[in-house]
Amino acid sequence: MKILETQSEVLSNYDVLKHITAVQASYAARDPIGNARASMPSNLAAILKDTQTYLTSPTQPFAPANGAAYTDAAFRAVFEQMPPFAKKNLTMPEMLHIVNHRPTDVQALECLIEEAENRFQVEQLEEIVAVVVGCLGEGAGS
Repeated sequence: MKILETQSEVLSNYDVLKHITAVQASYAARDPIGNARASMPSNLAAILKDTQTYLTSPTQPFAPANGAAYTDAAFRAVFEQMPPFAKKNLTMPEMLHIVNHRPTDVQALECLIEEAENRFQVEQLEEIVAVVVGCLGEGAGS
């Protein structure tokens, strides 16, 4: 693997999990003739397995056991349906924290946003939580 551009994009946990799944599928697939492809290097397999185990553990907000509604469409919907005041005032890292942690109440959201009590009113924070829960579901993790 070769890095073409360092830090060219910030990835969410969901994006990382999708990439891991795609890499594993590409090694499992056969070539057009039907021959098995080269086996996955053991160090790559170990890293992918460990990362996938972590990202799908029950403690993660979008683990399958938590009834996650994470799909590409739901993920985009969070950004599209976010209220204008939030789009204007939230930084990209804060948005990334929000989709990675899927807060289900204002207290959890306040932990993800720097100086949330000074930057937003409680009603605005409730509106942000409503968008997240509406798009991604409530789940068990937060």
